Amino acid sequence: MNQELPGVKQGFFYEKVIKPLIEIEGTPESIALGAAVGMFIALTPTIGIQMTVSVVVGTLINRYTRWTMNRIVAVAMCWVSNPVTMLPMYYGYLWLGWILTGRGWMPPFSLEGWRQQFATYLQRDPSQMTWVDQIKGFVMAGLGELALPMWIGSLIIATLISIPMYPLTLRIVRRYRAHKEAQQKKAE
Repeated sequence: MNQELPGVKQGFFYEKVIKPLIEIEGTPESIALGAAVGMFIALTPTIGIQMTVSVVVGTLINRYTRWTMNRIVAVAMCWVSNPVTMLPMYYGYLWLGWILTGRGWMPPFSLEGWRQQFATYLQRDPSQMTWVDQIKGFVMAGLGELALPMWIGSLIIATLISIPMYPLTLRIVRRYRAHKEAQQKKAE
């Protein structure tokens, strides 16, 4: 029985990312809230603790509000931020925050400048740094003088992306479930 969404291109991304998220147990609203909150957290400079933050926020939402949030979906959304995407994302946050805090149009860093900055925080020779050292340096730099512009930029981007995530996910889950139900009725 075909339970794919009509008009949605089937492929690796659909099979491995979208389909598991829309087939997970829970109400469409709890799945959509998990996607929105998880995406918001993923787009903040909290690498290393994002999944934990998602579980804690989800637990607080589930316990102290009238809403329910699917914490598994929220944790999965945190994987948007990973070692491959982190550097361009964080630089984008810094760039936006740099402008908004009136520091100019461009942070004064080239890729080599970043390596020098990280090396300073780690007290290491930049030529001897591994990618793990660079991630550690990025976190340390984010806690230093780069923190304010980076946080300002990330909160703006996170808000702009996560707010539409709720209605978009809600629509996709409802559409998928309605299609699945129609296919089951047709098969009977």
